[in-house]
Amino acid sequence: MSNLNNKPAAFAFVPRSLVAKQHTPKAQQARSSNLSSIKPPHLHDNNDDDVVKATSAQQRWPNADEPVCVMCGKYGEYICDETDEDVCSLACKATHLKQVGLQAKPQFDETIEKQITENKVLVFEEHFQNTLQNVRQRMRRHINQQKCEFFRQKFEIKTKGVNVPLLSLGFEECGFSQQLMENLKTNDYLYPTSVQMQSIPIALNYRDMLVSATTSSGKTACFLLPMVQIIQHFLASLPTIHPFRRDPLALILAPTRELCMQIEEQIKALCQGIENIKTCLLVGGNPLPQQLYRLRHQIHFVIGTPGRINDVIDNHDGSLRLRHIKMVVLDEVDVMLQMGFLNQIERILSDVPPSPQYMMFSATIPRSIERLAEQKMKNPIFVSVGQSGITNSLVHQVILWVEDTSKRKKLFSVIREPKHFHPPMLVFVESRLGADMLSEAIQEKIGITCDSLHSDKTQTERNVILQNFLTGGYKVLVTTNVLGRGLDLPNVKQVIVFDMPKTIEDYIHQVGRAGRLHIQGVVMTFINKSNKNLFRPLQELCEKTGTKIPEELLTSPLLQSAREKEKKLKNEQAKEAKKRKWDEEDLNKKSLLDILTRKVR
Repeated sequence: MSNLNNKPAAFAFVPRSLVAKQHTPKAQQARSSNLSSIKPPHLHDNNDDDVVKATSAQQRWPNADEPVCVMCGKYGEYICDETDEDVCSLACKATHLKQVGLQAKPQFDETIEKQITENKVLVFEEHFQNTLQNVRQRMRRHINQQKCEFFRQKFEIKTKGVNVPLLSLGFEECGFSQQLMENLKTNDYLYPTSVQMQSIPIALNYRDMLVSATTSSGKTACFLLPMVQIIQHFLASLPTIHPFRRDPLALILAPTRELCMQIEEQIKALCQGIENIKTCLLVGGNPLPQQLYRLRHQIHFVIGTPGRINDVIDNHDGSLRLRHIKMVVLDEVDVMLQMGFLNQIERILSDVPPSPQYMMFSATIPRSIERLAEQKMKNPIFVSVGQSGITNSLVHQVILWVEDTSKRKKLFSVIREPKHFHPPMLVFVESRLGADMLSEAIQEKIGITCDSLHSDKTQTERNVILQNFLTGGYKVLVTTNVLGRGLDLPNVKQVIVFDMPKTIEDYIHQVGRAGRLHIQGVVMTFINKSNKNLFRPLQELCEKTGTKIPEELLTSPLLQSAREKEKKLKNEQAKEAKKRKWDEEDLNKKSLLDILTRKVR
């Protein structure tokens, strides 16, 4: 190979100006003008035509019909002699050779290699920040601060944080693309719900947020719509083949497979007709090889359960690249950060770049979760709609005192009575065996279509059963708490809480399966003395929602005992707080006296 101007050897390049690569096969391209003898720019003379770019920061972006660098996506001005791939600079050339297992020559300084790595991060971040600026500029505001406060009060929207964005009263104010607006109408998103009015503007402004709202209030769209908008605009200005398209930008974690699957389906529905946005579902129960194959095909959303995502990260090195993650969602955050998921989540987030956007959602967020979110988030905004920790106002609740031995008889009488039976009906039970046995009994005794769903069934079985239920194939579905959270079950008109769950938070979620998105629902709850641990919280919940409480519950000695224990605990806490205050005041007085005494001495 010939050298140009007899310069010392460095890296072999063929400049685009000397080789018309797009018109001839690589194998036939002339190498007579190979730049095999070049040094970084500071060693060249001042002739810009002879200067080979040292880093991609010195290279321009390609035009529509021009080749792109295999490493960073900028104009592929040179051809790598060893691999015939397009590169934009010496730094990308060295990084490319290292990636394919070829050792770069020592003239390429380690400082330059570090510089290109840092520069690629800066270039990516610059493009993402430009995208966010574009997204913000597309937003329109039709109300001022005074009107915003009026509507917040009207819709019971409470916020806490600095510089909270104004409400968006219509989707057209959010700057969504025409195709996304059409998809919203197709999927019956006619106008935003209360929680969407506030949460979507916050997310579009790339702010961290923790959102609490009643079940069936449309929380999923609060994070999906801004994510789709940002990713769509991020990809729009990039060539079809570009390194920034290779890695996911959004990570969504949810506690159950069913919820993850539903989130992915909603993303696909919202992205219908929008090119190049792809998803990957990582959940147990589905074949792992198919999921790993999907990860290799330029996906932008990763949706999964913590267990499966950890499995992929730990046991399939390099399959899931989180280096470009800019948005992280924890759905059903109270479950995700409690009940053993916290360590798994922290392991996943350790692979995510610093300071992504965090968005956390749930119907129930106790103060302990707020404190934990404050540790994870940067300058977060807290949003609550309605009264946190209560059931949906669209749900009509009936609570009945029914002994365990009479539960089946009571359920059968409800199903047989047309004025009380409103299919499709969801029946919650405590155990998997109980779900199977009750489902069989309903079919045998009453003769209606029914099935059971729980975690012992394979993912394929669960998918088929749930689909049949949602399309009217089953009038009754008996399930454990696996369907208690997050899932959107729009056809469900009636819920029977056959066995009370262990916590009042789980009960609120089960009740929320009825009354989805402005549709009236009916919930019938069976309770007896075996649920004594829930007597007091259930009474408080009923008082907040105006639900009638059974006489047997009100007069139960167990409830009275729970009240007395609660009162005693509050008194002890008050005494302890008062004692601490006295101790602090006494300490302050003594400290002051000591200081004065020392000064006198």
